[in-house]
Amino acid sequence: MRCLFFTVITVVFLLPSALAEPVKEIRVAIANNVTRQEIKKNPAAVAGNGLASFRGKKYPGRMDFFDNGNGTLTAVNVLHLEDYLVGLVAGEMPKDWPIEALKAQAVVARTYATYQIDAKKASGSVYDLESGIMDQVYVGFVDDKRVDETVNSTRGEILTHKGRPIKSFFSSTCGGFTESASHVWGENNLFGTVKDGYCGRSPHSRWIYKISKGELASKLTAAGFPVDVIISITPERLDGNVRVASLTIGAGEHTIFIQAQDLRKILGFNNLKSTYFDVKLDFGQVVFTGRGFGHGVGMCQWGAKGMAEAGKDYKEILEFYYSGTTLEIPKRSKRYKAR
Repeated sequence: MRCLFFTVITVVFLLPSALAEPVKEIRVAIANNVTRQEIKKNPAAVAGNGLASFRGKKYPGRMDFFDNGNGTLTAVNVLHLEDYLVGLVAGEMPKDWPIEALKAQAVVARTYATYQIDAKKASGSVYDLESGIMDQVYVGFVDDKRVDETVNSTRGEILTHKGRPIKSFFSSTCGGFTESASHVWGENNLFGTVKDGYCGRSPHSRWIYKISKGELASKLTAAGFPVDVIISITPERLDGNVRVASLTIGAGEHTIFIQAQDLRKILGFNNLKSTYFDVKLDFGQVVFTGRGFGHGVGMCQWGAKGMAEAGKDYKEILEFYYSGTTLEIPKRSKRYKAR
């Protein structure tokens, strides 16, 4: 792993003629299992304040429904990008965290959303992002002046590489080292990896997960990796990386090979919290001893909190985690007031 202790990020102030008009509207998938009976019984209402109500929650903008072709509908919240970011920052970080960490989160989330909007244009998808952990956690309408001001103070700011928004990944806790997107998903990494000493106070900094050999064998078999008995488990790492890339599981007369990310999905992301782990067999149990929570690519949220508490501002936080990118700051016109 390449660790960057001193990183460089370019900050560019662009006039409106040099910077594309900020995206105004975004489409966020809220649920894909909506039935027509549900809509008939509890229609998505629009209150007098312009908020849409769906499944007991309020959302800025409007709620559209699209037929999935299998008897269900997908509910899509269509709203202004900055309104989306208020509900996202509040969903991704505790609202009482340091303001500079919240600002960094706003810029990173805006960047990721802008990237996804561009990526989905050619696909014909009815939405740009999902509202959960597969994209970014969005909780709908949030009435919080602190979060609202956080979003407004960074309005329009995104991270770019060669003039294009980057796919600005982030995760909860990197465990001391961030990861390359190429190792996790085989995607080009447009920013460096770093040794991160700021996330040590995370409750996910170190963890242990235990599962019986029989239960692990059952879960693997159910997921399409037939295992009768587990004899051995050997983690494989790439290029001296601290994270596990794959595992070789000795299963009696045959051997199973499985990607570490697939194993996380099988066991549950909240159980096997990251691929930064060691594993051993111990009296009928499989014991995972690990660090961090999430894929580890890009900004570490607990690291951003630690940096902010150490006096770093949001630009320094972005510089640390996204070296080699450009922070584009459009010239401020009339400030948009998020709902």
